[in-house]
Amino acid sequence: MIKFVFFVGVLLVISVIDLRSYRIPDVLTLPLIVIGLLFGFLEHRFLDSVFGMSVGYGVYFGISWLAKLYYKEDAMGAGDFKLAAAIGSMWGVTVVALTIYMSFLLGGVLGFFLLIMKFKKRREVIPFGPVIVGSSFLVLKFKVPLLAFLFLK
Repeated sequence: MIKFVFFVGVLLVISVIDLRSYRIPDVLTLPLIVIGLLFGFLEHRFLDSVFGMSVGYGVYFGISWLAKLYYKEDAMGAGDFKLAAAIGSMWGVTVVALTIYMSFLLGGVLGFFLLIMKFKKRREVIPFGPVIVGSSFLVLKFKVPLLAFLFLK
């Protein structure tokens, strides 16, 4: 319970900072990664934490790299990679994989809504950190039904 409350508190702060400044500070994400790895060790799931961290960072980094090749400009910041790594280190591979899936789904819906409602223009930046955070909260709340929906038909 302490782990969850701490996690939610830090991620809410990260969301507010990203919404205001379009930045996710290392001073919040890097300690969260280390704390996640520590919890992984104490909960006897250290490898899951390491793999979760690696998948979280690697997938967002890879997508950002491909987008940079295509668009010739940054599509995502390194803070998003580290945020995903923190989620992966704290909760493991399954949660971070579902969070990645949900973040692109929710981000697409949000981006579409912001464009249709003319709140944003096509090339305007939208902070992705709050979408990642919201997705992780949804996954933590509905992980079992999400897994059943996605993989058991």
